Amino acid sequence: MKLGLDIGGVIVEELKERIDPNDWNKVFLQVPFLAGVFEALASLKKCFGREIFIVSKISENLEPLSREYLRYHRFFEQAGISPDHLYYCRTREEKAPICRGLGITDFVDNRLEVLGQMAGVVPRRYLFCPDAGECARFPEFLTSVSIVTSWPVAVQKILELNLPY
Repeated sequence: MKLGLDIGGVIVEELKERIDPNDWNKVFLQVPFLAGVFEALASLKKCFGREIFIVSKISENLEPLSREYLRYHRFFEQAGISPDHLYYCRTREEKAPICRGLGITDFVDNRLEVLGQMAGVVPRRYLFCPDAGECARFPEFLTSVSIVTSWPVAVQKILELNLPY
């Protein structure tokens, strides 16, 4: 079993407003982690061990800032995830092939479109804090994902679907 996670909107708060690229250096280190993410990862490590991966879409110019953010906040130490388990891609469509290559069995993302593209690749997909507009655009994917509204709910659902009875 292997768990995959997105970053924006899953591990850290997703910025809803457009930030001027010139202001990123002032803003990016202040973006908060989502409530409960580190407690959730500690619980999930009991099920997945070292098999937790980050697969996130980001632009080429923002990737260095994201890496710096994770280093600055000691994310890997706090989360107990290997820095070697971080994979960036440039388009959302690239996530499914990365997950296929890694053998990801469970994936948490806040984008229904992305999880829909993972059908047939990742058996268990979790839609984190869904956006109503996106759900309206991709209703065909809703029946194949588990909707989770917080990290405690996500942990409960992930463990429920993965632990033997």
